[in-house]
Amino acid sequence: VYCFGLTDAPSWWRTNITAEVDHMISLHGVNHQEAASAIYSHGIHVLVDLNGHTLHSGLPIFSHRPAPVQMTFLGYPLTTGSSFIDYFIVDPVSASPLHVHDSFSEKVIYLPHNYIVNDHKQVYRQGWTVVNIQPLPHVDLVREMKHLHGIADSSVTAIYSSHALEHCGYGAHAADVEATLAEWFRVLKPGGALFVSVPDLSVLATLFVDPTLTPHERFHVMRMIYGGQVDAHDFHKVGFNKDILNSFLAQAGFCNVTTVRSFGLFQDTSDLVFHNKSISLNVIAKACKPGDDVVSVNLPSPTAT
Repeated sequence: VYCFGLTDAPSWWRTNITAEVDHMISLHGVNHQEAASAIYSHGIHVLVDLNGHTLHSGLPIFSHRPAPVQMTFLGYPLTTGSSFIDYFIVDPVSASPLHVHDSFSEKVIYLPHNYIVNDHKQVYRQGWTVVNIQPLPHVDLVREMKHLHGIADSSVTAIYSSHALEHCGYGAHAADVEATLAEWFRVLKPGGALFVSVPDLSVLATLFVDPTLTPHERFHVMRMIYGGQVDAHDFHKVGFNKDILNSFLAQAGFCNVTTVRSFGLFQDTSDLVFHNKSISLNVIAKACKPGDDVVSVNLPSPTAT
């Protein structure tokens, strides 16, 4: 199995897929004809487009016919209208069999169920409750981070937060970081564990001024610093490095703070790598407070930095 990447943007998905396929080949910065020649040189029998008419579309490459069979899947739910795309992979919901022949220039291949391969099972772990400010399908409890009402004092064994705390304000006029950590401390049992991952501002600042980055890559680093801003919640309001985060944690009552490379718990942005640099600051802290029932958390085996 060959995968051809049209951008060099990092993600957990890219890292994971690279580890699973036989060959991951970057076509970033290559013109359409050169990309088609590169694909043809590998003797690809069936070439599948995953973007359609969306950002970073590979359809112009397909117009050069680098493979004898060419199809499109997943990224764009409507016909490409292209003579060089032979098949379109759909399901009965996305493309009704009653109207498909009038709507697609391609021959249609039906999957029996849902053609979307993503699901929410990956965010589940037995014994964990998913909390989010938005009522998404996989969310068990809709709450703000700083208002975990309904959760009793000293009742939670562990809290896991990945790239969430940076969305809080700080200081006299918006003490959300302080309030959130205080709330997490409140609900954790004595000795309970806090796993928290935030963008490492020291790493991102160094990357941003790296002269080897392209304008597109530098823009991507800027988004990691300030947030993608795709909705009202996706803004970063505070930057953390190790000293700043440790100071906030100590102020809230946490102790035994350990910095790790990876938690080994969930597949998410805490493991994100960009230009061979881990961009996340990952720490494990202990809720140090008195109590009759001090919990001992069986921590995973994280990779220390």
